[in-house]
Amino acid sequence: MLFPQLYERIHQGLNDKSRAEDALVEVTYDFLARWGPSFKEFEEHHRIFLNELCDRTVASENSVARAGGSRRAEIFSEEKLSRNQADHRLKRLADDVLRCVEQDLRSLGAQI
Repeated sequence: MLFPQLYERIHQGLNDKSRAEDALVEVTYDFLARWGPSFKEFEEHHRIFLNELCDRTVASENSVARAGGSRRAEIFSEEKLSRNQADHRLKRLADDVLRCVEQDLRSLGAQI
């Protein structure tokens, strides 16, 4: 599954962990904006592109002091979570990210 890998890459790199959801929305949006219409099958060059997007987004987030809060506080706090709880939270985060991206694309009149 790809989303947990993206989350881990983003979360590990961010100075402000509460920005993870917003960063994932940006990465997903940028990926779909680039590959959406022509995307047929996930290939290695897509993974490379996603990793580059993650790295650029993390660098951008870390270089800019953000005012205000993110859409949601950090998904995983210091509390101990079972594997099932962590998987469930990650699935909900993935659903939220895709919903945000869909709304962003709809607001621009893009076909999804």
